[in-house]
Amino acid sequence: MQFIISSEDELVNVARAIVNEMQYCLLVLVHGELGAGKTTLIGKMIKEMGCLDPISSPTFSIVTEYLTDNGVVYHMDWYRINQSAELDEIGIDEYLYSGRPCFIEWPERDIQRLSDMPAIKVTIEQIADKRKIEIITAI
Repeated sequence: MQFIISSEDELVNVARAIVNEMQYCLLVLVHGELGAGKTTLIGKMIKEMGCLDPISSPTFSIVTEYLTDNGVVYHMDWYRINQSAELDEIGIDEYLYSGRPCFIEWPERDIQRLSDMPAIKVTIEQIADKRKIEIITAI
């Protein structure tokens, strides 16, 4: 599935499409350069799931927990992760295997950990004043 959008308002449709895909798996890996809109898109997905709280980047906390209409979801930002051991120290596997939705920015920081897990892979690419968003469900 692919979207080309030219405004943040159009992200609602993208978020809705991804949340609909989450019936097949609960892990969403979001790839993109700095400033591509990863946090913004994840925020729209979490809002689509019924969260009323403001959404912010978990760059410094690594993991932020949000309450939605269907329970807890986890938003992770692995940008500052340099080694897999850093994720082990915060008990990342407890989040990943919790049976709860997990949204991860910068998953390539430890992609080996995620390689055998069913996931929705989202890639955001900035092209001039538009964003190309590609969604692949890998079960």
